[in-house]
Amino acid sequence: WQEREHLREVCLDALRRLAALLGRFGQWPKSVQYLRRALRLDGLREELHRDLMFALWASGRRDEALRQYQACKEILRQELDVEPLPETRRLLERIRESPRPP
Repeated sequence: WQEREHLREVCLDALRRLAALLGRFGQWPKSVQYLRRALRLDGLREELHRDLMFALWASGRRDEALRQYQACKEILRQELDVEPLPETRRLLERIRESPRPP
């Protein structure tokens, strides 16, 4: 069990780093793919939801980014009975205010 959890964490970290690297090179659609894979492994990681929201926004898929916030909010409420963190809500407001990141 411990080894499996360790490998899962390594995989999640690798997917998140790869998504960030692709984003730095402007390859947002690929970044979105890797972040979705990571969320399939652990849908309760709010930082992954935030990363995906930003990647969707950066790739011009603003409506999807807004829907991703709702998905994040719903899963956090259902599974953990918590609301999204302030940084997630701030990102939501930034997405609402602008069609693309500055």
